[in-house]
Amino acid sequence: MRFYTPITPNGTKGYFDLLVRKQRPGRFTEHLFSMNIGDNLLFRVVQYKLRYRKNRWKEVGLICGGTGICPILQFMSASLESKGDTTKMNLLFGNRSENQILLKGMLDKLA
Repeated sequence: MRFYTPITPNGTKGYFDLLVRKQRPGRFTEHLFSMNIGDNLLFRVVQYKLRYRKNRWKEVGLICGGTGICPILQFMSASLESKGDTTKMNLLFGNRSENQILLKGMLDKLA
C-alpha cells in the first residue's frame, strides 16, 4: 500500500490530481506510467481531521523535499483561498537540482 496526497484544492468535486514521481524500481509507478488515458485505478480514501483555521498563526515555516510538497501545497492553498487570512508562509523546499523541483510553475505563481 502506498499513500499519496492529492494536489487538487480542497472542495473539488468529481476528480482529484496526484503528483507521482516515476522511480525505478517501483512497481506502482511502473504500472501507473504504462497506463493509457481512460484506464481505471481503484483508490481508497483515508479520512483524517486536519482542519486549517485562518489566522491561527501569524507566521508558519514549512519544510519539505520531493513529493513531500503535496501536503504542504494543500496547507498553503487552504490559507491562500481563505478570505482575510494574513498568515505569512515561508517554504523551504529541498531538491538536488532545479530541474527536480516538482510543481515549479505552480509554486512560482504562489511566490
